[in-house]
Parts: sequence; structure tokens; C-alpha cells
Amino acid sequence: MTWQKRNFHLSALFSIVPNLYICEMGAITVHPKDKSQLTTIKAFLKALKIPFEKAKEESPYNPEFVVKIKRSQKQAKEGKTVTYTLKQLDVASMMRRRIDKQCTNGV
Repeated sequence: MTWQKRNFHLSALFSIVPNLYICEMGAITVHPKDKSQLTTIKAFLKALKIPFEKAKEESPYNPEFVVKIKRSQKQAKEGKTVTYTLKQLDVASMMRRRIDKQCTNGV
């Protein structure tokens, strides 16, 4: 199929996703703005019998960090929390500053 013929068929897709780039026998990346665009693109590819797959989304977060956050959220839902007053927090920060000051002075 020549580019002209393919261009004719893809004109509908380009009106939906203007930033779509196509390479001969290569992969493309499409960034639909909403679910309706994604549904339309999938239907279009199925109609042309073009195989496609959904890319795996990688989390920008460290997996160990995510596990810790989820564990903390679960504990909070179960009521396993500790409450501090502002005075307690202020005392803790003062002690931390004293320790930091001692460490920097070599005491």
C-alpha cells in the first residue's frame, strides 16, 4: 500500500490525533486526550486489522516507597495512628536543632 492510499485512510485518524507520526514497519506512540479518543483509535486499528497492544505504564515512584505508603494508608484506615500536639512537635524540633548544632561543633 502506498503512502497516498494509506494517507487517505488515515485522514480520519489525523483529525482525532494531530500529533500522530507513522513510520514504515515501525511502532507509533499515540497520546489520546480522553477515553473517547482511545476508543476511536482502537476501533480504527481493528477495522484496518492492525495489531496493537497497550503499553505498560511505569510508575515514577520507587516500588518500595509505594509499598510503604500503602501500608501507612492501611494503618491510618485501621486507626493505628499517633497524634502529636504542636507543643510536642516544637520540642522535638528544638531537640533536633540542638543535636545538629552539637554535631557541627564537634561536641
